[in-house]
Amino acid sequence: MSVVVTMAMEVADPAGFVADPNSKLTVEQGIAAAAGGIAVHKVSATLTVGSSRRLQGSDRRLQAGTVDVSADIQADTADDVAGLADTVGAITVASMTTNINSALADAGLPTVTVQAGSLTAEAAPAPERYVAPTVAP
Repeated sequence: MSVVVTMAMEVADPAGFVADPNSKLTVEQGIAAAAGGIAVHKVSATLTVGSSRRLQGSDRRLQAGTVDVSADIQADTADDVAGLADTVGAITVASMTTNINSALADAGLPTVTVQAGSLTAEAAPAPERYVAPTVAP
């Protein structure tokens, strides 16, 4: 009973961003705000380092790279999943970037840019239910 949101964010230091324990909660706060102010505890994000970083110039500085985000947003009920998917699917890249950056700024973390074309939202498949086996007579 959830909607899965995926996106890629451009950041100055992807490994540092992912390693910072505050980044996950702050991204979850931004996603919750972008989704119409849903409760933050209903958002569970996973952050991973995306594209590889390249060394630049003679001083061998690391270039910006990406952080891949996959977030589950829990619906209140199974009947609410379709509406939540519609709401989250309507979030623009600009709105997601603004909401995440607002949360990051409030936490004193570096800002990001959500990559155009990387933001997707879809209803997660329903979990398989366990059905106890029946005993033949």
